[in-house]
Amino acid sequence: MTDPCIDQNQSPYALQSVRAGTERGRYLLIMVSAFFLLFHFIRTFGNNFWSDDAFTANVVQHSFSEIVDIASGDSHSPFYYFIVKCFCEVLGYNDWAYQFSSFVPYLVLMILSLTLVRRWFGIEASVLMSVMLSVVPVSVNYITEVRMYEWALMFVFMLTLSAYAFCQRPNVVNAILLIVCGLASAYIHLFAMVSAGAIFLAVIAVMFIRRRMLFVIISGAAVLIAVIPLLRKALDVYSKVEGVFWIERPPYIVEWIGYSFGDVVFLIPGIVGFAIIVTVILHEFGKDKGPLARYLEPGESDRLTQIGCLSVVVLAPFLFTFLFGIIGSYILSPFFALKYGFATLAGLWLLAGVAIARFRPDVKLLKKFLIVLLVFAIPISGYNLGMEAIQCVQTEQLLDATGDLGDAYAITDMTQMRNAVLEHYYPGIEIMYVDDGTYADHISTAKENWLFIEGGLSDEEKSQFEPKGYRVDTVKSDTYLAHYKLYVYHLVPL
Repeated sequence: MTDPCIDQNQSPYALQSVRAGTERGRYLLIMVSAFFLLFHFIRTFGNNFWSDDAFTANVVQHSFSEIVDIASGDSHSPFYYFIVKCFCEVLGYNDWAYQFSSFVPYLVLMILSLTLVRRWFGIEASVLMSVMLSVVPVSVNYITEVRMYEWALMFVFMLTLSAYAFCQRPNVVNAILLIVCGLASAYIHLFAMVSAGAIFLAVIAVMFIRRRMLFVIISGAAVLIAVIPLLRKALDVYSKVEGVFWIERPPYIVEWIGYSFGDVVFLIPGIVGFAIIVTVILHEFGKDKGPLARYLEPGESDRLTQIGCLSVVVLAPFLFTFLFGIIGSYILSPFFALKYGFATLAGLWLLAGVAIARFRPDVKLLKKFLIVLLVFAIPISGYNLGMEAIQCVQTEQLLDATGDLGDAYAITDMTQMRNAVLEHYYPGIEIMYVDDGTYADHISTAKENWLFIEGGLSDEEKSQFEPKGYRVDTVKSDTYLAHYKLYVYHLVPL
């Protein structure tokens, strides 16, 4: 008698005996995923733009040629800014369009999880991926952040799937997918290029063992030639890292373990997740090691099983990207932040779901792991989302209180305000950065004056403006403009 949970019409790329799930389970998964999609779509109507978000919004308002010039002095290629600009050309240059452009790759990843991932790797992998994409803090953060990290996650994951498919069937279609996804990954972020390179090396290793190298050589050569300009840019960026980069230290190994499964404090879910993956990989290679091994289904005991190939194309970019960043940071100067490895995590979550599916159904490992994960994820993500809502409300209240400042003059002691944030929220405003507290000495007599400062002014400090011919009106105290707490004052001529 056939198991109703086993997909009897498997794709040629599907793992052997993959559990597609019951009709009730698939329906519940779709409903939960639809809820998450709606919830995060609503978040795209927010107005919470931190300095990098605001920088993106400011950049895309330039022409395509001007974006190329701006990106030439930035550490990123213009590809991401082109993507956002295309969205804005259709949807308008507004806060919703900027944030919706980051929601789209999340939408694509969720669709892939519900369809292709479920058919190829089983419902356990689909459930875990959907939860990780939608609930854990590291993922929730980037769904609406106006930066390239959610796009990098999507492109590298698509490249991972293409690499896995190519290992199963090295044909022209899969080779083209490798090239396209590889180029998109490389040009979206420099560390995504490192991840893409590791995936190509993994495919080469698999094909070398199988003695089928032609397509890999052609695909790899095409991508290598196409990314030469990006390699030159990477060398230029890293030559300027020492002494000027914002990163103070490379991440610790415990932060890396936790971050990989949700956040730097997710050490317990991280340890459990990696233990499950390692146990299954050893089992697939015929080595039943560890206390979890006795709960596994029989393996194939072959170094090139489908799970073996998936493990190689997932773990190669994950390990290489982090090790490249950490070792390079210790040798040269800190240039690696954990978020630079974010693009590799969707593949890791897929592999964790596949590994969980290798355990006997009576173990109910997926439910147990999700409980452990959600115990950490719900409080932290809930707090972050709550703060995001508060910041959006207070930002809107501040914008209502100040109105459109036009070409007014803003004095600030906050570098984020100087760099991009004030320019985003108050287009056309002139900004003066003062970090020594001598605000009264930098008043503009030709324009309306405003203060956007980190701390409140005492009565004595306010009195210093009177000899200059101004009184200080408090507009908002201890409020938020995006992520930043500040005090806002209006200088009114006496």
